[in-house]
Amino acid sequence: MQAEGTIIRQATAAQRALWLLTSEALRAQKGTGEIHFYGNRYWARALNEYAGQKVIVRFDPDHLHQDLRVYDLHNRLICLAPCLSDVGF
Repeated sequence: MQAEGTIIRQATAAQRALWLLTSEALRAQKGTGEIHFYGNRYWARALNEYAGQKVIVRFDPDHLHQDLRVYDLHNRLICLAPCLSDVGF
């Protein structure tokens, strides 16, 4: 039972898309901020500021060669990091 005046909102398309992604905490490489993940390398210019720091990546486990969504530890989107080298899984 809901309290009177409660507003139920539908999730946005962006919020629904996040439901299908897996997330993992990783450390961006020192120096470049590059992310090494399942044998692949990902990078975007915005990652330079996070070199050597922990970040959260969200990804589709069935499509590891697509861009990673990279977030800081406060769950703010940093960037979409494209796959530079798709030699892994």
